[in-house]
Amino acid sequence: RGREELAATVDELQVQSSRERGVAEAELEARLAAERELLQAARDECRSLESSAQDALKKLDDVCGAKYDLEEVIDKLESNETTLQSRAAAMATELEEERAGKH
Repeated sequence: RGREELAATVDELQVQSSRERGVAEAELEARLAAERELLQAARDECRSLESSAQDALKKLDDVCGAKYDLEEVIDKLESNETTLQSRAAAMATELEEERAGKH
């Protein structure tokens, strides 16, 4: 009878151990699933941030390009202004010479 009780106790302990192992495995699976969800959310956020950064870089590149174009226009306008001033001075000199020649 002692052996039967011992065998029953061993069986009971094995069942209990198996149950506890199953519970522990289920808890670990649940934690793992939660960690995977967090990881996926972090990946999605990184992709979103990367996309925003790329958009910002494109806008910055566009602004820099526009600034360069504007600087070229300013240089041309300054060059035209210098040319016009030279022509105006030459015309004024010619006009003065013509007036001086008439007197």
